[in-house]
Amino acid sequence: MMKNLRDLAVRLLLGLGACNPAGATTHDAAVYVDAMQTADVGGGGPGAVVTEFRVPTPNSEPDRIVAGSDGNLWFAEGTGNKIGRITIAGIVTEFPIPTAASAPMSIAAGPDGNIWFTEREGNKIGRITTAGIITEFPIPTAASAPTGIAPGPDGNLWFTEAAGNKIGHITPTGTITETQPLATAKAAPTGIV
Repeated sequence: MMKNLRDLAVRLLLGLGACNPAGATTHDAAVYVDAMQTADVGGGGPGAVVTEFRVPTPNSEPDRIVAGSDGNLWFAEGTGNKIGRITIAGIVTEFPIPTAASAPMSIAAGPDGNIWFTEREGNKIGRITTAGIITEFPIPTAASAPTGIAPGPDGNLWFTEAAGNKIGHITPTGTITETQPLATAKAAPTGIV
């Protein structure tokens, strides 16, 4: 049995072309990755035992991974339409997103202790508590394709709108504010840190 997140690891089948790590995070002096093509999550640090943890939903494309306030790792399942959680014991739990085919993409730990994520096709920002309760917040601009999300120094979560060509932020209580369209037409902002 693993004693901490440092012992959690994944076998990345890079040489076989079967894995496409799409996200990474650090926690407990280790690096954690997701492997979209093999539906695996995990990671490790120096001296870690390499162990593979399969996501229960086949072809779910785990995308991005973040350490939560509960000591677990959380990840988005883009085509599985779920948010996943993996414990230090390697137990994976999946939480279905209420909006069908919402395509969760980026994920971030919020200052409120919850996990926040973008729903690229659902045009929403989602929040999941560490107990697994999901709340969705619609973005005012239709079909804006929210993509990246990150906590800001102001206590809000900031996100990009690739198709809306905007940057927005959401308060921990769910109030969304968007910028005017970016000065560069069709800039399609995606990542944000």
